[in-house]
Amino acid sequence: MFKLRGVVPPMITPFDHQGNLDLDNLEKLLLFLKDKVDGVYICGSYGSGPMMNVDERKQVAEMAIKVLDGKIRVVAHTGATNTRDTVELTRHAEAIGCDAAAAATSGAGPTWRGRRNGRQEGRPERPVSLRFGQEVQALLWRVATAVRWW
Repeated sequence: MFKLRGVVPPMITPFDHQGNLDLDNLEKLLLFLKDKVDGVYICGSYGSGPMMNVDERKQVAEMAIKVLDGKIRVVAHTGATNTRDTVELTRHAEAIGCDAAAAATSGAGPTWRGRRNGRQEGRPERPVSLRFGQEVQALLWRVATAVRWW
Protein backbone atom coordinates (compact mmCIF):
# COMPACT_ATOMS: atom_id res chain seq x y z
CA MET A 1 0.00 0.00 0.00
CA PHE A 2 1.35 3.39 -0.93
CA LYS A 3 1.25 6.52 1.18
CA LEU A 4 -0.04 9.62 -0.51
CA ARG A 5 2.64 12.27 -0.02
CA GLY A 6 3.59 15.62 -1.38
CA VAL A 7 1.49 18.06 -3.35
CA VAL A 8 -1.67 16.47 -4.75
CA PRO A 9 -4.01 19.29 -5.78
CA PRO A 10 -7.67 18.90 -6.60
CA MET A 11 -7.71 19.49 -10.33
CA ILE A 12 -10.33 21.46 -12.21
CA THR A 13 -11.97 19.89 -15.25
CA PRO A 14 -12.11 22.12 -18.36
CA PHE A 15 -15.36 22.37 -20.33
CA ASP A 16 -16.17 24.16 -23.58
CA HIS A 17 -18.86 26.82 -24.02
CA GLN A 18 -21.48 24.16 -24.73
CA GLY A 19 -20.74 22.38 -21.44
CA ASN A 20 -18.88 19.44 -22.99
CA LEU A 21 -15.58 18.12 -21.71
CA ASP A 22 -12.70 20.03 -23.27
CA LEU A 23 -10.30 17.14 -23.77
CA ASP A 24 -7.66 19.26 -25.53
CA ASN A 25 -7.37 21.65 -22.59
CA LEU A 26 -7.60 18.75 -20.13
CA GLU A 27 -4.54 17.24 -21.77
CA LYS A 28 -2.70 20.59 -21.64
CA LEU A 29 -3.53 20.99 -17.95
CA LEU A 30 -2.31 17.48 -17.14
CA LEU A 31 0.93 18.07 -19.07
CA PHE A 32 1.43 21.36 -17.22
CA LEU A 33 0.98 19.69 -13.82
CA LYS A 34 2.97 16.55 -14.65
CA ASP A 35 6.36 18.01 -13.68
CA LYS A 36 5.15 20.34 -10.93
CA VAL A 37 3.18 18.18 -8.45
CA ASP A 38 3.31 14.72 -6.88
CA GLY A 39 -0.17 13.70 -7.99
CA VAL A 40 -3.59 14.93 -9.06
CA TYR A 41 -7.00 14.52 -7.48
CA ILE A 42 -9.51 14.30 -10.32
CA CYS A 43 -13.30 14.50 -10.52
CA GLY A 44 -13.87 15.80 -7.00
CA SER A 45 -16.25 18.64 -6.28
CA TYR A 46 -13.58 21.20 -7.24
CA GLY A 47 -13.27 19.40 -10.58
CA SER A 48 -17.04 19.27 -11.18
CA GLY A 49 -17.12 15.49 -10.76
CA PRO A 50 -20.57 15.37 -9.15
CA MET A 51 -21.97 17.34 -12.10
CA MET A 52 -20.54 15.00 -14.73
CA ASN A 53 -22.11 11.76 -15.86
CA VAL A 54 -20.34 8.43 -15.40
CA ASP A 55 -18.95 8.34 -18.96
CA GLU A 56 -17.48 11.85 -18.65
CA ARG A 57 -15.80 10.96 -15.36
CA LYS A 58 -14.34 7.84 -16.96
CA GLN A 59 -12.99 9.94 -19.85
CA VAL A 60 -11.25 12.30 -17.42
CA ALA A 61 -9.67 9.38 -15.54
CA GLU A 62 -8.57 7.68 -18.75
CA MET A 63 -7.00 10.90 -20.05
CA ALA A 64 -5.15 11.43 -16.75
CA ILE A 65 -3.74 7.91 -16.79
CA LYS A 66 -2.71 8.19 -20.45
CA VAL A 67 -1.09 11.63 -20.21
CA LEU A 68 0.60 11.21 -16.84
CA ASP A 69 1.85 7.72 -17.74
CA GLY A 70 2.74 6.71 -14.18
CA LYS A 71 4.97 9.75 -13.54
CA ILE A 72 2.72 11.08 -10.76
CA ARG A 73 -0.14 9.64 -8.70
CA VAL A 74 -3.74 9.79 -9.87
CA VAL A 75 -6.47 9.82 -7.24
CA ALA A 76 -9.95 9.58 -8.77
CA HIS A 77 -12.95 10.74 -6.81
CA THR A 78 -15.47 7.99 -7.48
CA GLY A 79 -18.22 9.00 -5.06
CA ALA A 80 -21.62 9.51 -6.64
CA THR A 81 -25.19 10.10 -5.53
CA ASN A 82 -25.89 6.38 -5.75
CA THR A 83 -23.93 3.32 -4.77
CA ARG A 84 -24.20 1.68 -8.21
CA ASP A 85 -22.35 4.55 -9.94
CA THR A 86 -19.80 4.75 -7.12
CA VAL A 87 -18.98 1.06 -7.50
CA GLU A 88 -18.79 1.34 -11.31
CA LEU A 89 -16.46 4.34 -11.14
CA THR A 90 -14.28 2.70 -8.49
CA ARG A 91 -13.92 -0.50 -10.50
CA HIS A 92 -13.08 1.58 -13.57
CA ALA A 93 -10.45 3.55 -11.65
CA GLU A 94 -8.84 0.31 -10.56
CA ALA A 95 -9.01 -1.24 -14.03
CA ILE A 96 -7.28 1.67 -15.76
CA GLY A 97 -4.54 2.03 -13.15
CA CYS A 98 -5.50 4.89 -10.82
CA ASP A 99 -3.44 4.84 -7.63
CA ALA A 100 -6.41 5.51 -5.38
CA ALA A 101 -10.15 5.96 -5.42
CA ALA A 102 -11.80 8.43 -3.06
CA ALA A 103 -15.46 8.54 -2.07
CA ALA A 104 -17.43 10.53 0.48
CA THR A 105 -20.44 8.99 2.16
CA SER A 106 -23.93 9.87 1.05
CA GLY A 107 -25.15 13.43 1.53
CA ALA A 108 -28.67 12.14 2.13
CA GLY A 109 -28.42 12.91 5.82
CA PRO A 110 -28.44 10.79 8.93
CA THR A 111 -31.18 8.76 10.50
CA TRP A 112 -31.80 10.62 13.73
CA ARG A 113 -32.07 8.52 16.87
CA GLY A 114 -32.78 11.35 19.24
CA ARG A 115 -31.02 14.03 21.22
CA ARG A 116 -28.44 13.69 23.90
CA ASN A 117 -26.91 16.60 25.74
CA GLY A 118 -28.46 18.99 23.23
CA ARG A 119 -26.80 17.27 20.28
CA GLN A 120 -28.49 15.12 17.69
CA GLU A 121 -27.26 11.59 17.33
CA GLY A 122 -27.49 9.46 14.27
CA ARG A 123 -25.76 7.60 11.56
CA PRO A 124 -25.85 7.84 7.78
CA GLU A 125 -28.94 6.31 6.18
CA ARG A 126 -26.79 4.54 3.64
CA PRO A 127 -23.16 3.96 4.56
CA VAL A 128 -20.70 3.53 1.73
CA SER A 129 -20.30 -0.18 1.18
CA LEU A 130 -17.76 -1.02 -1.49
CA ARG A 131 -15.52 -3.92 -2.29
CA PHE A 132 -12.17 -2.74 -3.53
CA GLY A 133 -9.73 -4.94 -5.38
CA GLN A 134 -6.14 -5.55 -4.47
CA GLU A 135 -4.62 -2.85 -6.65
CA VAL A 136 -6.40 0.38 -5.72
CA GLN A 137 -6.12 2.24 -2.43
CA ALA A 138 -9.47 3.25 -0.93
CA LEU A 139 -9.84 6.71 0.60
CA LEU A 140 -13.16 7.14 2.40
CA TRP A 141 -14.32 10.04 4.49
CA ARG A 142 -17.43 11.67 5.82
CA VAL A 143 -17.93 15.38 5.36
CA ALA A 144 -19.78 16.34 8.54
CA THR A 145 -21.27 19.53 7.17
CA ALA A 146 -22.58 17.71 4.10
CA VAL A 147 -24.33 14.95 6.01
CA ARG A 148 -25.31 17.11 9.01
CA TRP A 149 -23.65 14.74 11.45
CA TRP A 150 -22.09 16.68 14.30
